[in-house]
Amino acid sequence: MGLALLYFTGIFVVTAYMGPVQLALNPLSPGGLSALLAGIGAAGLAGTLGGGWAADQLGPRRTIALLLSCLLVTMIAVPWTAGHLAWTAVAFAVWTVCGFGLMTPQQSRLAELAFTQAPLLLSLNASMVYIGTALGSAIGGAAIPVLGFERLAWLGAVFVAAALLTLAVNTAPPPRPRPR
Repeated sequence: MGLALLYFTGIFVVTAYMGPVQLALNPLSPGGLSALLAGIGAAGLAGTLGGGWAADQLGPRRTIALLLSCLLVTMIAVPWTAGHLAWTAVAFAVWTVCGFGLMTPQQSRLAELAFTQAPLLLSLNASMVYIGTALGSAIGGAAIPVLGFERLAWLGAVFVAAALLTLAVNTAPPPRPRPR
């Protein structure tokens, strides 16, 4: 559960303020901002589909590790894309693919860890998503006066790194299925 809480907190430190963050990184017209946000949204759809596919191919744990690592690198890079709209768009597209891609493998991982408790675990996971969304928004809002919009991603990266660490220290293999 901590994994979902941490990565959603990290993502929403910035996502809750996506419009102002984009405008701080690159001056955009209202139409340009709308187009950029629509492209980022489309990347989310690709991430959702890709995360499920990757979990099927690589397994949930490896997929989560890959997506969190990619998300972390992208979050660290975001402030350096300022003034370079194409790089900002690429960074946020990758960010969104990774962020949206995490849900399916996380749910699969939880179901593998305790199949008989899967409905409860998936409900708790959804709660962590909502709590992380609220925490990230609050933490991001509190940090804006200190960091500015353009550097919020670095704060989010701290939470994503903690999520990656949580995955690394939780090395318990999934239980073997019982014979019927």
